[in-house]
Amino acid sequence: MASRFLKLSRWFFLHMLVCLSAWQFFQFLNPPLLLKKEEKRLLVYGGELYLAKEVNIEYPLAELPTALVQALLFQEDQAFYEHRGYHLREMGLALVDFASGSRLRGASTITQQLARTLFLSREKTLQRKLQELYLARLLELHLSKQEILELYLNHVYWGKNQSGIGRAARYYFASPPARLSLSQIAFLISLLPHPDQCKQKTCPAPLREKRQRRLERYLRSL
Repeated sequence: MASRFLKLSRWFFLHMLVCLSAWQFFQFLNPPLLLKKEEKRLLVYGGELYLAKEVNIEYPLAELPTALVQALLFQEDQAFYEHRGYHLREMGLALVDFASGSRLRGASTITQQLARTLFLSREKTLQRKLQELYLARLLELHLSKQEILELYLNHVYWGKNQSGIGRAARYYFASPPARLSLSQIAFLISLLPHPDQCKQKTCPAPLREKRQRRLERYLRSL
């Protein structure tokens, strides 16, 4: 068992080395990321051109409830302010599982989720995951943590064809984000791991409800 794990670990670090080498190569050849605010577009060059959706900011981060950001970080990425776009350990475990024949799991930071939201699909393949890593690193190099959070909350998908916190708050609660209660914030954040699984607006799914209760307890303890 130990020998098998050692082989898988070597396999993972070899592929990570290839990925990082490719990233450095693209950095050398091409302008890595252009944030054109006047055109409201994010463009990434590196091997091929990725064109993001329009990056309109409906709600600046300063206008959003602090509890919304706290709940997001608590559930999705507690080390957000410490990492550089990805968790090496989590990615290693995910790739080891994949090499063992399991389905490739998420293990994505908020920055990786933003890269996927803006540039990629939700397809769970090794190629897409490596693209996600590359793009997440570029975002971290060229945007502040606050800009990443602001873009994320204004573009992430909340289910029912609702992208961005403004549309989600209006759809689920007929409210602007600033007036959301702690319970409503917990509900919205609890949707993020699987936004398409809810068939009803109230989303009475046991796992989602468990996430919401956990988030509410956390927010009320602050």
